[in-house]
Amino acid sequence: MVSDINQFVNKIDNSSDLTESIIEYQSEDLNSDLIRGMTYYELKDSDNKIYRIIAELISQDGTPYSYTFYYKNDDIVFSRIIELKKSGIDTIIDSNYYFSDLELIKQVDIKDEKMESETVKLLSEFYLVFGDDRID
Repeated sequence: MVSDINQFVNKIDNSSDLTESIIEYQSEDLNSDLIRGMTYYELKDSDNKIYRIIAELISQDGTPYSYTFYYKNDDIVFSRIIELKKSGIDTIIDSNYYFSDLELIKQVDIKDEKMESETVKLLSEFYLVFGDDRID
């Protein structure tokens, strides 16, 4: 099952039929006291179906985060969560999450710190809705 998900991720990353859009936000755009800025990447097909979302965030204290989500039929199948120290050099969290039918089937934590899989699912749903609701 994990190898099938890895193949799906590779297929999405190498697809020439998908279009990527990039939007940058500042804290005033997001109406947020927590986030200084965000770059939001969406990879979609011609029917506007989302296959991948990458959200790169900078918190108000300067901590960088990178959330990557892959979707199949609007359900998360894979995610990579990275949190760096404020310096941007050392990694605090670096984890991969594999899902099937919205259930975690494998979690690979490269660092000791990790994010709970339920939080990852909630984040993936938030960014999927965020992408559907935003106005271009």
